[in-house]
Amino acid sequence: MEAVNAYNLSIKKNPYNLILLDIEMPGINGLEILKKIRESEKTAGIRLGEGVPIIIVTAYEKRFLEAFNYGCDDYVLKPIDPDILVKKIEQKMRI
Repeated sequence: MEAVNAYNLSIKKNPYNLILLDIEMPGINGLEILKKIRESEKTAGIRLGEGVPIIIVTAYEKRFLEAFNYGCDDYVLKPIDPDILVKKIEQKMRI
């Protein structure tokens, strides 16, 4: 999974500030990526809640509950309201 490999490389050198992750992508499961990112953080010694903030994007309201179990920090429902998205990004990045 290229996304997970890229994140793993960034952990020590240039960590991400935030990840927006769609649950449904062609050929890949966003929840699986979320799970692997959180596993990578744990392996790197990053404690739960101190890793990169991850906001899940989904068209299915019930799916975000599953995402929280894997460690997402917030969610945005499709169709995306730009004002809500900006507010959530600002909250997670503490702008």
